[in-house]
Amino acid sequence: MMKWFWKNDRKTSPELGAIQHLKEQNNILMDKILELSGAERELDRLMKDDHIFSLSFLYSDYCVNRS
Repeated sequence: MMKWFWKNDRKTSPELGAIQHLKEQNNILMDKILELSGAERELDRLMKDDHIFSLSFLYSDYCVNRS
């Protein structure tokens, strides 16, 4: 009888609600970390291709100033 009461009480306890809230917040943070990690990889790739970007920027600047 005591075990049954403890299990039911545990299901409705404020601590369980707090734990669930923390799990949801953790999932949101993990999604953001994955998103930022992808953005970091993309930025790293762009920085490696920076010389290509710089050359294309200089060329477009040259074309604008020429006309």
